[in-house]
Amino acid sequence: MRAVEGIGYLAIVVAAPTLIAENAAERNQPAALALWGTFFTPGLSLAAIAGGTLAPAWGWQAWFAANGGLVAATAVVGFLLLPPEKEARGPLPDSSGPPAGLGTAAWLLGGAFLGLTLLSLSILSMMPTFLIEAHGFTSAQAGSTTGLIALASIAGSLAYGLLGRRTGPITPIVAAAILLVASALPAFEPGFDSSAAVTAATVAVFGSGILMAFTFSAV
Repeated sequence: MRAVEGIGYLAIVVAAPTLIAENAAERNQPAALALWGTFFTPGLSLAAIAGGTLAPAWGWQAWFAANGGLVAATAVVGFLLLPPEKEARGPLPDSSGPPAGLGTAAWLLGGAFLGLTLLSLSILSMMPTFLIEAHGFTSAQAGSTTGLIALASIAGSLAYGLLGRRTGPITPIVAAAILLVASALPAFEPGFDSSAAVTAATVAVFGSGILMAFTFSAV
């Protein structure tokens, strides 16, 4: 089941940025792609908050079925609203020669995105268990708290949209990287109280949101 879900997830993540870039006005593409970069955290936040509350009452089978129904409904809406394939794109470039390589910049961007995803997902996936074991949270409390922490990524993406145009990308990227690394470890320090752990995790996820927005806007 997880493998099938992964195939669908990969298909959407690969196709969506291309569709956005094709249909957004050129001046709006960086902002549109940065907004797309926030797609993961709202879903994770809502699933963590709702799942921690509803799954114990409904059972995991009903919770899975509800998520599957939501995905199916969203797919139908997407097919109905997706603009038709553009016509008259102009002559296609000559593709008879050998395929061009991705280039160093693409590999570096991909590697940075891989590291960012591993770190941010590690924080959000480990936080519920840490809150339960180290601070005595219930499953519902841990899920809801982690969902709220994940929302900080959206704030980070919006902050990048505001700051990136005024200061250029370098300043917010460097600041976000420092925030993310400096806050990730204290978030899981057992000697700190729960409020300190939640605050540190929120700051780290906020930094990841800035970096995620830059990654997608650079596409």
